[in-house]
Amino acid sequence: MADTLQSDNWPEYYDGINGNAVGKEAPLFQVWTIAGFLAAYYLLKNPKNIELLSFDENPFSATCDEE
Repeated sequence: MADTLQSDNWPEYYDGINGNAVGKEAPLFQVWTIAGFLAAYYLLKNPKNIELLSFDENPFSATCDEE
């Protein structure tokens, strides 16, 4: 997958039945595409790192509730 993304210049999305054609109007060199790939790669390599992306529930968080 990384070889395909890199050779396709990190497109925003793919088209087609199999999702293998670069979208006709897909912007290339998308930072979020690269970041998403790297995040998925490292999470699959070490699933315990999901804790880096999740947060404990904070009972003191700001809300829009009327007082």
